[in-house]
Amino acid sequence: MEIDALVRTAALSGPAEKKASREAKDASFDALLNEAVQKAATALPPEKAIPTEDTEKMKDLSYNIAFRNAVCDRISKFLDTLETYQRQLEDPFTGLRQIAPTVERMEREQEELADALRGLPDRDELRDIFNEVVIRSALEVAAFKRGDYL
Repeated sequence: MEIDALVRTAALSGPAEKKASREAKDASFDALLNEAVQKAATALPPEKAIPTEDTEKMKDLSYNIAFRNAVCDRISKFLDTLETYQRQLEDPFTGLRQIAPTVERMEREQEELADALRGLPDRDELRDIFNEVVIRSALEVAAFKRGDYL
């Protein structure tokens, strides 16, 4: 019974009443929004509202995010190759001829990482880590080629 009464009431109130009600609500919201914007604009002096040094840092970050993700993927792949190399060295049944392709892959990936490393800014925190991984890998390749594992 109550539903029928609500339906009849809604049917009796015409579209003009609904439109007027909606416009009143929209006008009050617009007034509140304008008031909030005015308060926010006058809350801080302009030089404090937009810190320029933070804006520059954000530009650097937005530039680096995609590139850093790509470099992180490469370094992860490279670390997997180094783990494979480590397991092959530990296995007494794996000969040096079986390890050689892994060492060649390490050399190729090392060169790719070195190129990617040059693309990172000097002040990037990951640069030191990547640099160390590349250097250690180069030492392992040199030791293998020199015959340290004969």
